[in-house]
Parts: sequence; C-alpha cells; structure tokens
Amino acid sequence: KSNIIMNVIKIIKLLAFFNFFVLCTAPINSADLFDININIPSKHIQSFALVDTVSKSPSVIEIDAETGNTLWSWNIPKDYIKKHNSKRPICKGASLELRQDNSFNVLIPHFGVVNVKRDKKHTVLVKDQHIDHAASELEDGSIIFARGFVDKSEPSFMIKNSKNKVTWEWKPSNYFSTKKKYVRLDQTCKGAVRNTSENNEDWAHANYVGVLDNGNYLLSMRNFSLFLEVQPDGKIVHESNKVQGVHQPTPYLDGYVATDRNCGKESIWVISADGSHNKIFTGEFILVRGIERMADDHFLITSATTVSEISLDGKIHYKSHLKGVEAEEEKKVTNPRKLTKVGTCGPKTLYHAIPTSFKK
Repeated sequence: KSNIIMNVIKIIKLLAFFNFFVLCTAPINSADLFDININIPSKHIQSFALVDTVSKSPSVIEIDAETGNTLWSWNIPKDYIKKHNSKRPICKGASLELRQDNSFNVLIPHFGVVNVKRDKKHTVLVKDQHIDHAASELEDGSIIFARGFVDKSEPSFMIKNSKNKVTWEWKPSNYFSTKKKYVRLDQTCKGAVRNTSENNEDWAHANYVGVLDNGNYLLSMRNFSLFLEVQPDGKIVHESNKVQGVHQPTPYLDGYVATDRNCGKESIWVISADGSHNKIFTGEFILVRGIERMADDHFLITSATTVSEISLDGKIHYKSHLKGVEAEEEKKVTNPRKLTKVGTCGPKTLYHAIPTSFKK
C-alpha cells in the first residue's frame, strides 16, 4: 500500500513538473511572434527577415514590419540542426544574408551556410562543424565565416570555396599570445571576468566577420574587445580596442557603429574615422546582436527580445518585441537572465534580423 502511495506521489510530481515545463517553454507559432510597440512615419523599415529562434521548429521567416505578419518562411531541415556542440545549437548564432537575387544565405550554427531561393529550393554552400555567428559570400562564391567557440589552437575565421575546401584561415593565437594588452580592468561583472580569462576553450570568441569595400576583411573578437581590418594575406592594418566586448562593428562614414557588453549598461557606439566616439541608447537594449544600416543614419538593430529601427540622433522609429515580453523590459533589467523566457532560445532569444525592404 505504501508503495502505491509513493508511486502516486511520484506521478503527481512528474505531472506538476511537466505542466510547469510546458508553461515555460510552450512552442509559439512563427506567424505570430511579434507585437509592434513603436511605428512612426519616419521609419524606413518595411520588412525584415531572421532565423526564428523562438518556435519549436527552427525556420527562416520574413516579417511585414507594418503588421507583424509572416510574409515568407522556410523550415530548416531537422538533419541540419547539429547537436554535437550544444543542446540548443540553433541558439549559437544563427544568422542570414540577403543576396542580390533576393535569396537568402542562411548560417545554421555548427552545420554550414545554405542558400535558400524564394521558391524554397535550397543548396548547401559550405559545411563546418564550428561555424556560427556570421558569414558572408565573396565575389567568387566562397564563404568567409566566424567560428566563435573554438579552442585557442583553432582558426577563429575561415574561408571555404564551393568545394568546401579551406582556402584561407586566420588564427588569433598566431598574432596574439595573450589578451592582457586588450583587457578592460574596469569591467568586474562575472561575464566580463570570464571572457578575459586565458582558458583555451572559447579563447577569442569570434562574433562577426565581413568584407570591406577595399577587399579587406573585418574581424571582431568579443573576448579581446577588439575588431580588426585584415588584408587577405592576414596582415592587420587597423585595430580598435575601445568597445568592451565588441559586437557587430558596422562600417559607417569611414568609421563604425558597434555595440558593447558593458555589464548590463550596454550602449551603441558611433566611432568616427579619427577614433573619437559617441555612446547612445545606454541601458535601452540588452544584447544587441545585429546592426544593419539602411538609408541615411538609420539602422535596424536586433537585441535579445526586440527588432528596432534607430537613428544616430538617439531616436527609435520602429520597435517590435516578442509576444510575452514587455516592450520596455530590456530597459528594466541589467542581466539578460532576468528577462522573461520566451521560446526555444529564451531569454537571449533573437539574433540578427536583416532588412529585406526599406525606404531609401
């Protein structure tokens, strides 16, 4: 009799846990992700796309900025979601790039880059078990990409051609023996201290790569608070170490717009060509992980729970936020873990939306 009672208690506990789990992680329909909080006539954005890291089944979605409705979607094949490096691999920096033919190059973390046409036919361009965060297609069709979580002994940046052969790689440890020169000693929160450690694992944390107009490569490394301009021969021709935990350095008027990781009081940085800087939106957004220039000085930015259009005079022209998260919640907390958990990758949910149409 006592065994029966014990089994009943166990079943009740399991049911209670299951109900709690479902409440916390209930799948969300990708056609109904966003509420629009700010939408004024001065905005440029008309539609944007991102990898849906909210719903149970990952997909690429294009969103009508005016209504929040899904305009187009492509379901990522299940066998492309590799789990050898993470229990939640889609959360490790899924991003995308819009090509001139209006197709998407989709970076699926720890799998590769896939070109997806509007008719949903797709082609795998390159594969790499450590690819994440960012990738860009070169003129010859090769792909340059970041490898954010690799050990110190591994290249953090790489180029592969259409045959998936490595044609270029850049290993930070070949140029820097230590982070000490670049560490910001005024950062004392746990995350900042952890990122400055000399552990081999995740030593540099590459988080962005791009191609500049002059053909050089733009490389960003969070754990060095450093972004670089590097020639194709690997030589460093410019470096910037002003931005703590730098993310998404984006060229603008011979300078850059970037974002920091300032222990809960993050800012967008406008860096002029002479190196001077101005910080805006301090404390407004948490974990900005996408900065995409549109027309004039307007940018589409992606933070943990919002997709917003800003201008560099400090105005927000458009803002959509995940359903289930307050519109101003990112302003109210200083730790991303305190955000309401929504979706598969919550609470640090969204990653790098890109504009697909905007007023020019």
